[in-house]
Amino acid sequence: MIGDTDAHMEAARRAGAHGILVSTVRPQATTAHTAPDLGTAVRALLSGRPVFRMSR
Repeated sequence: MIGDTDAHMEAARRAGAHGILVSTVRPQATTAHTAPDLGTAVRALLSGRPVFRMSR
């Protein structure tokens, strides 16, 4: 699941899915993977490669 809030990452966790947090101007959630934008997140999901973690 790709999302931009803690609620999206929690929904992914509860569904047993992998969550990828897309950066926004809002404070970011703590999650396993992050992506700077939606395109990067989609490419990572399609390729099966993990998305990099962003420094905070």
